[in-house]
Amino acid sequence: MTINRRLVGAALVGAAAGVATGAGAAQAGPGVGSRPLRITVAAKDAPAYIKAEANYVCTGTNDQNTINAAIAEAATGPVAGSSERALNAVELSGGQYYCSGSILLQSGVDVAGAGMFASVLRAVGLTAVSGAGARVGLVKLFDTNTHGCGLHGFTLEGGGTAGGTCDGLVYSNDGASNPSGYPYTSPDPDCYAYDLFVRGFRTPGVDGAGRNGLYAETDMRGTLLHTCQVRDCSGDGIVLGGTPDSHIDRVHIGGCDGYGINVASGNNKVTNSKAYYCNIAGMRLAGSRGTFSCLEVQDSVVGFDISGTPCVAAALTADTCRDDGIILRSSTGVSLDGFQVLCRANGRYASQLRGVSFMGSPAECTIVGRVATANIGTKVLNAPGPNSFVRIAGGAMYAVG
Repeated sequence: MTINRRLVGAALVGAAAGVATGAGAAQAGPGVGSRPLRITVAAKDAPAYIKAEANYVCTGTNDQNTINAAIAEAATGPVAGSSERALNAVELSGGQYYCSGSILLQSGVDVAGAGMFASVLRAVGLTAVSGAGARVGLVKLFDTNTHGCGLHGFTLEGGGTAGGTCDGLVYSNDGASNPSGYPYTSPDPDCYAYDLFVRGFRTPGVDGAGRNGLYAETDMRGTLLHTCQVRDCSGDGIVLGGTPDSHIDRVHIGGCDGYGINVASGNNKVTNSKAYYCNIAGMRLAGSRGTFSCLEVQDSVVGFDISGTPCVAAALTADTCRDDGIILRSSTGVSLDGFQVLCRANGRYASQLRGVSFMGSPAECTIVGRVATANIGTKVLNAPGPNSFVRIAGGAMYAVG
């Protein structure tokens, strides 16, 4: 690794403890000791002129150490031991970054790549836990107090068998304390990720479980995940597990052995998104007080598996699923206003078993939509519970209440 002091003040470089300065680094120019607008990192395969301008240069081996040193510097404010006014961003050039350990985000630091397909963070035999939480992740938080940070503009490459057991991105809180210190986001961690292409997290993860794309857990309130593509995971595409008050928007997820989107915590929103070729269900909406709209599932075993109590869903399309278009499980107060279940018979499956299935007599439901009769065996299975109003068109009207 080489550090270029031409742009980075000498006193601040020292914050990246244990990182040596390259013998050929350029001399400091005007503004010696001042902070740059951003800390820059070049990939091993970046052009020579980009490396010459970068503050850090990766070697293609254990590149997470170089990236983490840049993040640590960016997180250090003008007062020693304090991150107050640590306004630096870290910017990575295009190219390949080979990571045998986790990239650890720190509070107040924005980590940007050169573009969704230009900067590739590649897992290489990554099996060790570091940073916040017990999960293995290619990108994680530095500790459970890390907040107000995120990344964007990358491919997260799981590497298949060679990648190890890691998930793509893991955000974890301690589940007990509000974040403290700069930036002042309390009571929520308020972390984010966007403009990501996530793929290749295919082999078994820790203890044989599937590897996931994006995973927020343990009270990571205020997490925003948007404008992402997730492909080819042996677990779930995106998981909100014990993470309320968060939002998933404008994501496309395909080729997951588990769920495309798995919402297992309350007061979350999922909007303007699509899942396809998922082998448990395209979307599991299990958290209470959720809001879900403008969603599509295509060519999956099940379309939508809904058990949130209560929850509101609107404008759902389940297109050509093997078993069920929509499952409504035992719950109270589901409002599903406007849905379409169809089987076009020329996709992954030639026919579909059921349109809408009621499991466990969900009560106080308000449900209005359509199940196309072509290529679907049973239009409606079972019935809703008491105090429900249901109108399902498509062939003969199905009406309750």
